[in-house]
Amino acid sequence: MKYLEQLKEAILSEDTYDTESDDNIFEKSSQELLEMFIATKRLEGRSEKTLLLYRYNIQKLLDRNTKNVRVMNTSDLEQIQFCQSVFIAI
Repeated sequence: MKYLEQLKEAILSEDTYDTESDDNIFEKSSQELLEMFIATKRLEGRSEKTLLLYRYNIQKLLDRNTKNVRVMNTSDLEQIQFCQSVFIAI
């Protein structure tokens, strides 16, 4: 975690850091956000096996939902979980 803080500090201290790029996160697709999440977890030192598991489960969620993850709510997640449990029971 200390390495991540040092990396963040180094990035923020550079003159080339574009603060407007953070605003663009609201324009990214669910797939782009997934890639950013995986990249962040990789920087945090997660194992490749863990990253594959994260990717698999999040991709399943994205495949079952037509909404962008930024507008999903608890009800959407409960509906997906319910549909999955009904499918498994059949």
